[in-house]
Amino acid sequence: MKLVISFAILINVKLLTQQYIESKLTGASYEYDPTVNRWVGWIDGVKGVCAQAKTVEKARDELGKILEEHLMLSLADKSISLNQLYKKAASPFSRHAKTNFSKRIYQTT
Repeated sequence: MKLVISFAILINVKLLTQQYIESKLTGASYEYDPTVNRWVGWIDGVKGVCAQAKTVEKARDELGKILEEHLMLSLADKSISLNQLYKKAASPFSRHAKTNFSKRIYQTT
């Protein structure tokens, strides 16, 4: 049962990711750069996400891949930050911390 639920959540996340990427690509800007003979694409409001290619279609495809990678890295970053925050918040209550705290009390009295 857990496996089915996890698989359903994974599919839902993938669909939401694709919808987000498609919505962002709809508002993307493209410009031809004659100095490098390539199309450059970027998304306003998303820093660091831009792509270059010989055609607009390839630039759009590349932009989608870069945006997906950017999104996954951002989510991973947030996940790591939340995990570290949880560990910091939980650490004073760990068994090891309580044992050390108890030893310090007994040593000072």
